[in-house]
Amino acid sequence: VTVDGATIKGGSNVGALVSRTQIESANGEVKVNFKNCVVKNSTLEANSTEADPTGASGFIGRAHGNTKLTFDNCSIENNTITNAEGLYGGAVYGYSTWYVNGFKGTGACDTFTNWKGLVIKEVSTVEELNSLNQTNAYVALCADIDFQGAAMTKPIELWGNSTFDGMGYKISNVKTPVQGGYATSLFRGDANTGNQVVKNLVIENLTTPTGYNYAAAICSDLQGANIEIDNVHINNSTIEANGTIGGFVGFVSGSTTYVVVKNSSINNSNLKGGEADHKRGAVVGRAYGCTVTCKDVVVDNVKINDVAATTATLVGDKGYTGNVTVR
Repeated sequence: VTVDGATIKGGSNVGALVSRTQIESANGEVKVNFKNCVVKNSTLEANSTEADPTGASGFIGRAHGNTKLTFDNCSIENNTITNAEGLYGGAVYGYSTWYVNGFKGTGACDTFTNWKGLVIKEVSTVEELNSLNQTNAYVALCADIDFQGAAMTKPIELWGNSTFDGMGYKISNVKTPVQGGYATSLFRGDANTGNQVVKNLVIENLTTPTGYNYAAAICSDLQGANIEIDNVHINNSTIEANGTIGGFVGFVSGSTTYVVVKNSSINNSNLKGGEADHKRGAVVGRAYGCTVTCKDVVVDNVKINDVAATTATLVGDKGYTGNVTVR
């Protein structure tokens, strides 16, 4: 379903596709699945003067009670959404009191209010992660994913201005796949542009295959795209490469302008290899031509070639600004 150029106004519960869901039974559940839906070039306005009004949202005005929403290949593009006094509204859905699948919490869905051309994709299985390939997307991990007994067949491919939100869930027991025959990590970073975000993710028992040029947990070879890593925690992992090794990011080319790592940690992990000191780092392996900013990062019990990481071995080549705690 596509809504294009519409004007929809009301006192409250204003949505382009659904006005409101409600269920009174504590044991019941409302399920709404939006698939291949687009809301664009439209005006949605909630104009209630009530003391506690609900607002306007692009897809559903108010997801109330035990409502479970899922989104598959949907987008919000170039809309004007006006909420009554800014309460309980958002770009995608409004007020939810219990649980909305993929996007936990109560109140407005603030995450999406500044996005245009956003594709929302939920991932909860090994198969879905292996096939993930999205552009200008907000990807939400909706479950822990354990690769024990399964293979990760290709890196996660996110293009343009995309976000991977782990929602606090965990990816565990994974052996990273190889890209281009030379690099290995969870995410593909070469031949890319835009601003990427990876956040709210736990990585447990990650290993990399040996014999490749670049290795890291998140992006081993970052060429062109900028990246912000926020609230990502790497635990009990082993990262190996012949050329450049990094905990979060490996080699960064000159066309990438910034790498930001904040509110994150790498713990009880080993980095092995790297052909020179300036190509090894507990946070970033080699920052060639870009800035690296660290904020509230913890490096705890991390070894590089069996030597404990220090403040001098956090970022290879260019160094960094910010604060890192090394234990």
